[in-house]
Amino acid sequence: MYDKTITYINAVSKTKRKKIGQFFTPPSVANYIGGLMDTHKKEIRVLDAGAGTGILAGAACQEAIKKTEN
Repeated sequence: MYDKTITYINAVSKTKRKKIGQFFTPPSVANYIGGLMDTHKKEIRVLDAGAGTGILAGAACQEAIKKTEN
């Protein structure tokens, strides 16, 4: 999914994206935020305030899976 985001970023100028208030979370930031989750609880809740490709939610899911496998 992130490939489509990169394609879009390359096709639409930064000026236009800023004008419409469109910002994307870089994978490194999404992974960092996902790593902050406390996965020792029985139930995990995540508020993803984004409205884009879901990279933050995806990183949170990957982190939860990784931590529960260990």
